[in-house]
Amino acid sequence: MIIDSLLVLSDAQAVTVTVASTSHIDGLAAADAVAPGARLKVQVNTLFVTADAATLTVKLECDSDSAFGSVKTLYTSSAFAASALAAGQVLVDIQIPPQLVERYIRVYYTVGVGSFSAGKVDARIVLDTNKTMDKQL
Repeated sequence: MIIDSLLVLSDAQAVTVTVASTSHIDGLAAADAVAPGARLKVQVNTLFVTADAATLTVKLECDSDSAFGSVKTLYTSSAFAASALAAGQVLVDIQIPPQLVERYIRVYYTVGVGSFSAGKVDARIVLDTNKTMDKQL
């Protein structure tokens, strides 16, 4: 997987309460923001810790305005329990539908039930994911 620094939405971003990704992507025009086949990959960078039953939900959002005043949700994950938020765990690996994307793209993290005292995520747009290839022919 090749990572383009301009397509990084969260880089070891702490997520202890509900928050938007630290960066957003400006595609300059609707439907030009991502190439066909581009994927959103969200992965736990640092173990999440909670004293209560906190959960994490990940959304992919877009808008025609960088203020994200009238957000359009393209994808919503299920609520992940803290036990599923171990370092290295891939939370989201989906293909982005380019025809639905508006000019600006971001990820939005919703913390439900309680809060986390620790936990970081990485979110990127990539053209493919890591694949394991069988080299025995």
